Amino acid sequence: NINSKLNHTNQQNNSSSFNNVFRNDTAISSNQVQNYSTSNSNNVSLNMMTSSNGWLNQDNSLNSYSLFLNSNYSSDHSFNHTQNVFNSFVDTIQSNTLIRNYNTNSDNFNASASLRYNSLRQLLMGIYNFYNIQMGLNNSVSFSRNTRNSRVQDLDSVTHQYITNDYLTNNNTLNSFSYAPGLSLSKTVNKSMPGKYYYLLVMGSIDHKGLSQKNSSSMLYRNITKNYHVWQPSLNMNFYENKMDKYQIQSFLYGSYYPNLPDIDQLVPIVDTTNRYNVTVGNPFLKVGRTLSGHYQMSINRAKQASKSGYGLSVDLDYSSNHNGIIDSVVYDAAGKSIRYLLNGNGQHNFSANLNTNFSSKFGKKYQIQFTYAPSYSIGKIPGFINGVQSTSRNTNWRNSMS
Repeated sequence: NINSKLNHTNQQNNSSSFNNVFRNDTAISSNQVQNYSTSNSNNVSLNMMTSSNGWLNQDNSLNSYSLFLNSNYSSDHSFNHTQNVFNSFVDTIQSNTLIRNYNTNSDNFNASASLRYNSLRQLLMGIYNFYNIQMGLNNSVSFSRNTRNSRVQDLDSVTHQYITNDYLTNNNTLNSFSYAPGLSLSKTVNKSMPGKYYYLLVMGSIDHKGLSQKNSSSMLYRNITKNYHVWQPSLNMNFYENKMDKYQIQSFLYGSYYPNLPDIDQLVPIVDTTNRYNVTVGNPFLKVGRTLSGHYQMSINRAKQASKSGYGLSVDLDYSSNHNGIIDSVVYDAAGKSIRYLLNGNGQHNFSANLNTNFSSKFGKKYQIQFTYAPSYSIGKIPGFINGVQSTSRNTNWRNSMS
């Protein structure tokens, strides 16, 4: 199979924001920011896929495989005009106005190949079925090149002409290469009996990912090279049961433990002080974080065709926990301006649960009553620091829907 796609996009956006900073119920400063931006982008993609004998390899063939090839190229030109007016109401802080233009051209190319060989057990063990456990080899390779040229100009309040901002004007090229060989094991159990059928698939895999990044920039402090080597285990289970003229049950469980790699703009960002209330400073010593995530989904539906009533229940659960993730350390000055530093830290957790129940019943030949109840719950915990003091942000949501 071969698929290709071509897209062209034009966008225009206007936005504005206004902030006041108070001290002891007295305003000490205000900040108004207005932005106007336009962008034109083109995107071309080409995808190819070929396979033989399916990824479960139920025919026990020696040539069961799947191959995916993907490539993408995009180019973008954007213009952004921003006007930042900072007013101070105290003598110790200076007021000023900043009017700035950004012209940015970027080109992005990436190509990847993914090969899965599903006949490893047959190749190594011949006719021995190894408790009917399938073995597969996985390998993926990708390369990307991202080029960005930014020209920044500030309006001179004396001459009323735009002059080049030498600090923010820059050229940047990021080359990335990654590979991820891995091993997977899977076992399928299915059984058919009079009036009943069930199916169970258990699959586990572990990949070793290597990533090399080289960033070249006209800003010397952004010329860095990073190499990462991480393991990525995952597990998923699928279950299906059908009892004829009674019910159907489907469930899915997926879990993974994957790395969070800091990107170049987190390690060595270009510090732009246009928005005085949100200045981000990177951290070149950020380490690789880890996320443990899990998802469970289950549904039960009545499958009695002759019945005038039906019911259904579905449950969705999601959980994630970060180890050594990237957290914020925010420092505020006397005028309410903030500088956001990035650190590694533990304690970020997220959990969500969604339930959907439905019931329907027919009355005669023309009437039907339906009822649906769908509650949802989520809770999140994000650690951080404010002016050097540890703080934790907690967000809890509960919603009920009935129809």
